[in-house]
Amino acid sequence: MSEENKNEEEVKDEVKEGTVIEGFEENKFVKLFNLYGGAVIGGIIAFILCCTRIYMLLVYILIIVAGVFAGDYIQKNKEKVKDKIKSIIDKV
Repeated sequence: MSEENKNEEEVKDEVKEGTVIEGFEENKFVKLFNLYGGAVIGGIIAFILCCTRIYMLLVYILIIVAGVFAGDYIQKNKEKVKDKIKSIIDKV
């Protein structure tokens, strides 16, 4: 088997595997984006949120949601919470 045929077969195998698209090798940016695409997109979104100060709205929403969960927990576990607060006050 000649060297050219061997290379052609390797390229065909790589095309089947998806590492090469019709003889075009993926460049480093595409490989980086495939590996860390979510992080890159998340960083871009975080940057935009910080620039537009929308993140303050998100902080307020998180505080409200935490308050809702805390209130629900306290309501469902009154005795446990009462005992824990009592023990904290006794330590002080």
